[in-house]
Amino acid sequence: AYCETCASIGNVLWNYRMFLMDADARYLDVAERTLYNALLSGVSLSGDRFFYPNPLESNGQHKRAEWFGCACCPSNICRFLPSLPGLFFAYDSARLFVNFYASGSSEPIDGVRLVTQTHYPWDGQVSVEVVEARAMPRSLALRIPGWARGEAVPSDLYHFTDKNLSDIRIELNGLPVEYRMEKGFAIIERDWKAGDKINLKMSMPVHFIKAHPEVKEDSGKIALQRGPLVYCLEWPDQKLRRQNVENESTASIEADLSKMMVDTSSSLRIIPFKGLLPGTLAIEGDAVTNSIGLENGVDKVKFIAIPYFEWANRGPGRMRVWMPVAPR
Repeated sequence: AYCETCASIGNVLWNYRMFLMDADARYLDVAERTLYNALLSGVSLSGDRFFYPNPLESNGQHKRAEWFGCACCPSNICRFLPSLPGLFFAYDSARLFVNFYASGSSEPIDGVRLVTQTHYPWDGQVSVEVVEARAMPRSLALRIPGWARGEAVPSDLYHFTDKNLSDIRIELNGLPVEYRMEKGFAIIERDWKAGDKINLKMSMPVHFIKAHPEVKEDSGKIALQRGPLVYCLEWPDQKLRRQNVENESTASIEADLSKMMVDTSSSLRIIPFKGLLPGTLAIEGDAVTNSIGLENGVDKVKFIAIPYFEWANRGPGRMRVWMPVAPR
């Protein structure tokens, strides 16, 4: 995959404009998927190095650069990220839309102001408080992301292999509230007043993703997603622990990602991860490999997957988003 950083920014902006025309959350679902994955990968965690393309697989030849001969991506991402808060809310004469989720406050518009609190994208709990409600529309529209509705993307290009839907709950001032779904939004209607507080709770199961059969390069492979985040396996985290029988010692050996296969029948575990962005949650699961040269049989290993946007921040090495599936 190429996934140029500038193209990702264009993808987000184009889908946002389409949403403004049609008030359909599917455009925001695509924008969110691009934002948290292909776009954020374009800048290092230190904020001073950039990717031009954002590949889905690397053998160690990719690393971010401080500048390029055609330097559209660094300047574009530095322009776009500060403008991002302007996409979080929208309104028309009848509805106020909450498009994306992050902690912050809206600018007062015609006597209306909202404050949001959340740890999204690490969990799916969001609180939305009405701080000013002088001209608040009756309808508040909260986007229920496609991933929470069991939809990888709003097409058949990718799909989740399981049927695990998120447990979605919405409360108003601590009590369950009635709402209706409309084009991917939960619509809550009432005469709003200052101090009203909405709590949106969405569980975040881990999903295996499969591509459409026509995507030949991804045949027999899966990817991992939790919430809006797509995950990848990167070289520093995949270790084999080999027991030396003669001296009773144990050694850790780097596993070869090109020879690992994910066991999709095993359980997946969410674990805290240190060494990258504070608060990062990783996915741990089971895999098999013959990366130490076994001629007959394979080793069972644990894999650790990190959010894709955080890769290539610990030096060059192997990385894969799409992993082969182990035979059963």
